[in-house]
Amino acid sequence: MQLNNKTMQSIDTLIRYNSWQFVVMMIFVLFMGAGTSFTVSDSPLVNIPGFLVIIGITFFLTRKIIRYLYIKQLSILLLVVGLWIFIQCFRVGHYDFAYVMLFLHIIIAYLIILVYGKEFFVYYERVIFLLVIIGLLGWVINNVIGTPSMSALAPFRSSDYNNALEESGSFLIYVTGAWKSAQDLPIELYRNQGFCWEAGRYASLVAVGLVVYLIKSNHKFNIASPKLWIYVITILSTFSTTGYIALLIIAVITILFVYRTNLFLKGLIAIGLCYVGLSIGSLNFINEKIEEQSDMSTFFSETGHITEEGVVTVERFEGNYLDWLNFIHDPILGYGLTDQWSYVQTHISNQLITSNGLMKPFAQYGFLLAFLYFVFLYRSSRLLLSDYNYEFKPMLFLVIITISFSYDFGKHPIFLAFTLYDIFYPYKMDCR
Repeated sequence: MQLNNKTMQSIDTLIRYNSWQFVVMMIFVLFMGAGTSFTVSDSPLVNIPGFLVIIGITFFLTRKIIRYLYIKQLSILLLVVGLWIFIQCFRVGHYDFAYVMLFLHIIIAYLIILVYGKEFFVYYERVIFLLVIIGLLGWVINNVIGTPSMSALAPFRSSDYNNALEESGSFLIYVTGAWKSAQDLPIELYRNQGFCWEAGRYASLVAVGLVVYLIKSNHKFNIASPKLWIYVITILSTFSTTGYIALLIIAVITILFVYRTNLFLKGLIAIGLCYVGLSIGSLNFINEKIEEQSDMSTFFSETGHITEEGVVTVERFEGNYLDWLNFIHDPILGYGLTDQWSYVQTHISNQLITSNGLMKPFAQYGFLLAFLYFVFLYRSSRLLLSDYNYEFKPMLFLVIITISFSYDFGKHPIFLAFTLYDIFYPYKMDCR
């Protein structure tokens, strides 16, 4: 039996007029940014205060909707994941706390979907836009007075403090720029990394916020909207390859499928956008970055420095390639959530850690679970966009896939909510 209209109206009334929704979403988003030692992780093995905050929020959300909790779908998913975890632990004879955190994040994603419904989509964008405004103001001040001066005013150190070229500080909602743009630009600027530990991560989260904004304003799309251009300027200020590619994809899809004008003009605009994209791609700092990170021979010939410098996090082309190696050696069940059991760490170097969300799910979960993960993400994208009558249903899916080439957001409660929305969607929930 489906949740009846009266029950759904009760849930809607419960959440519609409460400001705590915004605060809760803000906390989850800040943890995705991982900009300070307080938000770098929600695992108690790394960050006990952060873990306690997340546990507190979990109980808070549960209390808010305890009368409406229906757990059949959640139980089935946890049973499947639990079986996979049992097999993984039996194979290696070792249990890792990361599996507990996966369970916790799935439960939180379920609570987010049930509490917010499709509104979680809206609240994510509201939080991101507020942080974007703060980030732009902080970025301007940062470039005027410099990172050393601004970091001296910051109450926290950034989570990337030890690796940054300059000492970077954090205001929790803004992290001072630790890296500068390329020298081939007319003026050298600090990269805008907003509330995140790294500019590319920030650009990725902002790109998803931009997609949500465009979806919400579907039939009222205005290319002259100040909010639209604030998003665009923010992504440009990150000097992030991933962000630029995501922005180009968003622009082309919007022009072709949403912007209401004649087909000939759409074609001209799309061609113009592609030309702009190619021009940006030809800039030295982007071209060199792509060539450097896609050159496998260079990467493997230079891994000799790993033993001296410690653990190396490998991203993008190299990371996806290494996770492909992990996948083909454990294609059915994957190697699990503990990197030390992966093929790369056991056969190449135990100091290599991959960071991407495209091949990593296949490497960690095996083909079947990873395939279901991406199917759920696609179906959830279509369902969410259908709720807002957006014309190009795979829009959110394509953008998340794009940013997943560089970053792994898949285990975070917010992105799990994006992924599992189709099976936890309240109006489809079986309450027997």
